Amino acid sequence: MGRGRRRRRRFRRDRGRLKKLIEALEWALAYSDADGWLLEEAADGDPVAVRAISAWPEIAPHLQFVWEAFWGLGSDRPLTMGGVGAIPFSSIDRYAMRFSITDPDQFSRFIRLLRLLISAES
Repeated sequence: MGRGRRRRRRFRRDRGRLKKLIEALEWALAYSDADGWLLEEAADGDPVAVRAISAWPEIAPHLQFVWEAFWGLGSDRPLTMGGVGAIPFSSIDRYAMRFSITDPDQFSRFIRLLRLLISAES
């Protein structure tokens, strides 16, 4: 099996997982203001609330770090006339150093995934 073929297969697998990450972000944005209310309604047996909670896309364990970084670094994003800006590189770099991401390939992937979430949010 050629090297390029393995990369394509890995990319397809990762793309599916990244799709779940984006779906989780969309769900969180749609229900973030109502999560307490949603849980209460689901506990009371409201079928719409139960369906909404059961629709929560599960995040793969290896993407959980990026998910938490996205929400943790959100307060570093500048407010501009056009809305919320991107997470500054310096904040991403400090976060990565804090959690010992020193390998250039891992850091590159970390930034790429964060930027993917930021672009999906917009």
